[in-house]
Amino acid sequence: MFDDSRDFVQAHFFHAPRDDTPFWRANKELTLADDIRQKTAAYKAGLPVNPPITDESTYYGSIEAEFRNFWTNGSYYCIFAGLGLEPDAPLPALAHKPESVAAAEPLFESVKRQQRDLLESLPSLYDYLKQLHSA
Repeated sequence: MFDDSRDFVQAHFFHAPRDDTPFWRANKELTLADDIRQKTAAYKAGLPVNPPITDESTYYGSIEAEFRNFWTNGSYYCIFAGLGLEPDAPLPALAHKPESVAAAEPLFESVKRQQRDLLESLPSLYDYLKQLHSA
């Protein structure tokens, strides 16, 4: 669990697109642990990053499963995608599930629409914090 936590933190700092301060530039010089390099390579190849050691129905019944899968595939997919990394190819199984790909498109459009609506309606973080702390 500690190694996975280290990997997850390293992924945030190393892959962040920022390079505007000495702090962010120094993060590009990190020596990444072998595990996070392997996880990044698996993600780029369109393969599972941290596959669960048990199925969903028995996950919470096994402390070993919870301990070994603290940071799941979904966790890594979110951070990598959020930092602008994209797989070089889609998951190979998607080639055999065109109906699943087609069904996902409306969901992606809905998320994009909601993102646009929230960007237009919510204050910036700066404005929110300014308002929060001015009371």
